[in-house]
Amino acid sequence: MRVALLSMLDSAGEPGEGQKAFISFAGKTIARRQIDLALALGCERVVCLAENLGPVLIGLQHEVEATGAKFHVISLPRALSGLVRSADELLVLADGVLPLAEEVQETLAKGQGVLTFSAEEGIPRGFERIDLNHAWSGALIMPGRLVERLNELPRDCDGVASLLRIALQGKVPERPLSDGILPDGRWAMLNSARDAELLEPGWFHRHVAIGDISTSGLGHWLGAWLAGKFGVNLLNRGVRPAYMLSGAGLLLVSALILGWLSMPGLGLILLALAWLVGDAASALDRGERAGNGARPGFARALLACRVMSDLILVALVSVGIGVRFVFWPERLFVPLILIGLVWLVPGLSTQRWGAICGDRILLALLLAAGTLLGVLLPVAQCLILVLLGCGIAFSRLGSRLTRV
Repeated sequence: MRVALLSMLDSAGEPGEGQKAFISFAGKTIARRQIDLALALGCERVVCLAENLGPVLIGLQHEVEATGAKFHVISLPRALSGLVRSADELLVLADGVLPLAEEVQETLAKGQGVLTFSAEEGIPRGFERIDLNHAWSGALIMPGRLVERLNELPRDCDGVASLLRIALQGKVPERPLSDGILPDGRWAMLNSARDAELLEPGWFHRHVAIGDISTSGLGHWLGAWLAGKFGVNLLNRGVRPAYMLSGAGLLLVSALILGWLSMPGLGLILLALAWLVGDAASALDRGERAGNGARPGFARALLACRVMSDLILVALVSVGIGVRFVFWPERLFVPLILIGLVWLVPGLSTQRWGAICGDRILLALLLAAGTLLGVLLPVAQCLILVLLGCGIAFSRLGSRLTRV
């Protein structure tokens, strides 16, 4: 079994800021992000070295226990020996370490080791020197049998520093990490809230991946841009990606109601807004996860919203066509062909601007304009012709590019 030890004793740099572990970074405390890493590495028990069990720790306890893991708070390092068996592995994370680098998680997943940076890069960034050439990254995995050596030390010893020395003396191998993860803040030592504020914007933009309109399409680009612009503030105010996705769902329901009330033009505008909010929620989720694996529940909800929005678009266009004495199957034919091409054509493209053919926001706005001007059917038919032409062009270009 793997056990995680998180230290929550060190004070932050500024008076009144509390402990380093509770510095907020993009909506989550350092302690919460360390717990995320511990659970991702398969730790079945999380032990916090803290002065007392306060409200923040109780909240963390509920989150840990909701995953099926056990949660403990100890005030003295010696108490750890009663929670770690000799056959266990102990993950130790230092106070203030912000664990966002996938490379470090992959290295820790491989097994026991003391993870290090070069002294030249690590020490100026606040990491502890362990020898002439190396600085400790603030993370290690050691065999549980070595934990008993804490009983040989004074009761008030520094638990994390002592375990680091015990691991090095116990010949736990050093595993060097690339110094390249330090300058961009994917693995950092935070000493104050000011450190977090300086690091948040650049870090968040990297994970949101705004990209370029020509490769992502207008809708995805605009959603990512909005998340990159306001995402850190939203997360720090407690706005989660799931809340935004719920807002997108409400917009979809409103668009459907407007269609039912014979106002398809306004419904299509709301549909475009729902897509924008959904894309922003997806980008915000990427930023919040910081490169960790996708959340299955959020991914399924996002897919459900996107499928629902396409079905609602078909319904709104069918209502907007409004040809009298025409059966519903015939009125559904045009929007079904249109949405089918929107799904198909971008997959045929090897060109930079191919994503624009699948841009739902642009599609909904064009159809809304056609509805409000009373020319929805000709607009939809023209869009079908344009998409067919793009599909043929992309197929021809693709075959030429891959021909030997």
